[in-house]
Amino acid sequence: MNSILKTFSISLLAFLLIVFTNTSAHEGHDHELSKEQAIARAASAVASIVDKVELIEGELLDDGWKQATNAATCKETPQFYLISFNNRTAGKTLYLLLTSAGRYMRANFDGHFADLTFSPYPLQSC
Repeated sequence: MNSILKTFSISLLAFLLIVFTNTSAHEGHDHELSKEQAIARAASAVASIVDKVELIEGELLDDGWKQATNAATCKETPQFYLISFNNRTAGKTLYLLLTSAGRYMRANFDGHFADLTFSPYPLQSC
């Protein structure tokens, strides 16, 4: 009887895991963040890039990027946000690619992320 109870318990647990995994994982869902939240996450990522002295296309971002103006959502798909930051002092625009959940993926100065072949929504420049 004990082995029947164990088998039943394991089967029930496996069934529940399958059901809950399938209901929470779905493709093409709406953004998990609003545009405002995505911009705030991108601003935080820019500050982190500056603080960590991370190179973007071979360039270091100075502290002026932390105060970059005209932050905006350039493009959005069900999977990504493309956020731009205009730094008038540097005369450049920085583009950050975030997941729809707000995770920073990468940045560049031209806004082209067309190599995202896994996405059905390739992102071109803003």
